[in-house]
Amino acid sequence: MSPGQPTKYKPEYAKQAKALCKLGATDAELADAFEVTTVTIWNWRNRHQEFFNALKEGKDAFDSRVERS
Repeated sequence: MSPGQPTKYKPEYAKQAKALCKLGATDAELADAFEVTTVTIWNWRNRHQEFFNALKEGKDAFDSRVERS
């Protein structure tokens, strides 16, 4: 990891993010929920595979639901 502030990321965020994405949360809304910036959400997605997978699964589920309606 690069120098700087320690990450605020916690492994349980993946499960929470997945649930939020299933409800249609955007990256900006995720950032608000975790009290970070949108850039931080993008960084977490790039650095934490479980977070990336959670966002993908949650958003895919939401997109599928929207397509069916």
